[in-house]
Amino acid sequence: MSQHCVKVVLPFLGSDLSPLFRLEEQLMEAIKKSGAGEFDGNDVGQGQAVLYMYGPDADALYEAVAPVLHGSGLLKGGTVIRRCGPPAEGTREVRTEFTERPV
Repeated sequence: MSQHCVKVVLPFLGSDLSPLFRLEEQLMEAIKKSGAGEFDGNDVGQGQAVLYMYGPDADALYEAVAPVLHGSGLLKGGTVIRRCGPPAEGTREVRTEFTERPV
C-alpha cells in the first residue's frame, strides 16, 4: 500500500449500510479501472462514515474517484481529504468540502 491517501468523511446516520456499500463498490471499480491505487475499507460510527483509499499519487487517485463522489448524494456535508505523502507533519493535504448535494 502506498503512502498517499484519499479519505472521504461523510455524515452517516442509521443502520442501513447498503447505500454506503454501493458507493464503495463504485469507488473500487473506478480505482481498478484507473490503476490509481486501492480501496482499503471504512470506519462507520458516531454519526459518520470514513472511507480510505491509497495509491502512489493522491491527486491521480482523487481524479479517478471524483466522478463517483460527485455523483453520490451521500457526500452532502462531507469532506474529501487528499494527503500527498506519508502521515507526517508538513505533508500537503487538500480538502474538498461538499456543503451541498454534488451535481
